[in-house]
Amino acid sequence: MKMAAVVAALAVVVAGQDGPLPTGDFAPTIIPEPPKPYWNWDRIPLSFHGAVKDRYFTPEEIAHLAKFQVVATEKWYTPCASAGPRQSGPDCAVEDKIIGLHRQLKALSNVTTVMYWNSMLDFSFYAAHAKMEAMEANGMQSYLRDKHGVITEVCNDGDVYCNMTTYDWTKPWVRQFWVDTVINFTKSGVVDGIFADHSGKWGNGIDIGADKKGQGPNQYCNGGAKGNCYDFDTNFTVRFNSWHDWVTNYTQDILSKTTGGPVIQGDMAVMRGPNPCNFDEVRGALTNASQVMLEARQCQPKSDCLAAYLAAVQPGVYLHCLYNGDNLIAETGFPEMDYELGAPHGPAVEVPGPGSNVWQRTFGNGVVVTYDNNLRKKNGTIVWPDHPPPPPPPSPPPIPCGPSVTSTQLFNYTFGHDDVATKLATTSVECCTFCAETKGCVKWAWHYADGTSPPMCHAHGSDTTAAKKLAGVISGVLIK
Repeated sequence: MKMAAVVAALAVVVAGQDGPLPTGDFAPTIIPEPPKPYWNWDRIPLSFHGAVKDRYFTPEEIAHLAKFQVVATEKWYTPCASAGPRQSGPDCAVEDKIIGLHRQLKALSNVTTVMYWNSMLDFSFYAAHAKMEAMEANGMQSYLRDKHGVITEVCNDGDVYCNMTTYDWTKPWVRQFWVDTVINFTKSGVVDGIFADHSGKWGNGIDIGADKKGQGPNQYCNGGAKGNCYDFDTNFTVRFNSWHDWVTNYTQDILSKTTGGPVIQGDMAVMRGPNPCNFDEVRGALTNASQVMLEARQCQPKSDCLAAYLAAVQPGVYLHCLYNGDNLIAETGFPEMDYELGAPHGPAVEVPGPGSNVWQRTFGNGVVVTYDNNLRKKNGTIVWPDHPPPPPPPSPPPIPCGPSVTSTQLFNYTFGHDDVATKLATTSVECCTFCAETKGCVKWAWHYADGTSPPMCHAHGSDTTAAKKLAGVISGVLIK
């Protein structure tokens, strides 16, 4: 293909935009419209990022992924895309495999689907890489070169991938190619957004000269940790970073006006966020006026964590799961993800009144979340009307501890402090009998297999602490 033909092929006007892409030494400022990723209160608002590497997702796994409201598929989906450190070539066409997955997801739910599309690294296992090769072959320098004219080649993901070239953002045809590729993704009808990894100051903070693990002010290094470092002139650094930072906002504006999908790791949507188990962090998460989507990471939240999140969550702050393993359903699923929630009746309120720092929030399906945010508490409960908790197991029957004295039994619990006496004991009955015969003893704990030797009976007085879990202990309270 002649250079003129390549230029003509790239000189397209972006649909929905006013004229061709801007040119010049430095990028113009653009404030994009905000994205509108899928958000629904019917169930817990979840997002997912990841992929399986050595195969395709099974139908059961796809059905599981469809429970998430946003799904971003990582670049290493399927064997050819995960090959390294020498990458596969464009015939791998990983974007086609991801589109196939997204088509199956879209058939099951209203999920917002996100394609991994790096903003710096030109991974060779994308079919799109062939266009970069064609431009280079026809004299249109498209790979990033340092001030000596050397093409940069770096590694990524802990040297999982190497021999990677980088987009030269100072070249208008590279910008056109990158934006057009995103638009082509969306024309499939099943790609809503992109994960623009290694984005600039509005995202990951990956630019030439970024303060990342020892990079100099005009350097671009192999992940900043080891390997090659490439040097650039100050003027080039500023121009490159200007256009690199511009592209995520420009692309976000396109997507916001078409699919509504996010550019994750851009200015408005990032794969990081508050600790979902921290009520205050979740409640104050969207303080940056430009951000409309954050992801609070926790694949399988425990009850207290889920209560903190639900008591404070506001639209746009997804409970996020990052997972790239081979046991998707078992390691990312939890029962409550299938429970009906309903829209909240409002923000959480303090109960019984202001200053208690105990918060309660009700949801449309009758769900009631209570969270104690006091420093020494940090625990919560969730009442799911359609899923009442199972009844507790029956208490063990009392055991005899001598004439007219019995005792409760607690398995794998102990008491602390206020030891009035101790002795060796071979059974729990012997221990509780010792307590009954010891002045001042009201509670006992037989440490038969807690890692200490030999088995010891502790007789406790009335000032002992509340029962706490400890394996290998049987304890109880005297009943007289």
